[in-house]
Amino acid sequence: MYFMTGDYPLTGFLGMITGIEFAKSAITDGQIDQLDQLIPDGFSEFVAAQFGEGKDDNTLGWWYYVTTNTGSEKEAFDLFCELRSKCINARAAGTATPSEPV
Repeated sequence: MYFMTGDYPLTGFLGMITGIEFAKSAITDGQIDQLDQLIPDGFSEFVAAQFGEGKDDNTLGWWYYVTTNTGSEKEAFDLFCELRSKCINARAAGTATPSEPV
């Protein structure tokens, strides 16, 4: 399985299990909109724009851009959190669309 490779196989496994449990809970409680709170709508396009890629060039999603522009799992997580905050703030301020960098 893909999460059993690399330096942090337990982290990958835990992430998968946590995701399954979160989705199961959200669906059961009728609060599926909570999933958007983790990964904002348009986040992949927003991240692609941050790295100078156009919306049409984004076929691999935010994960690709985060992992290929960092050197460790910690750096990748920190970058994800930074980009997520930027995306949420830009949307709230109305200063960016998915295809525009902030």
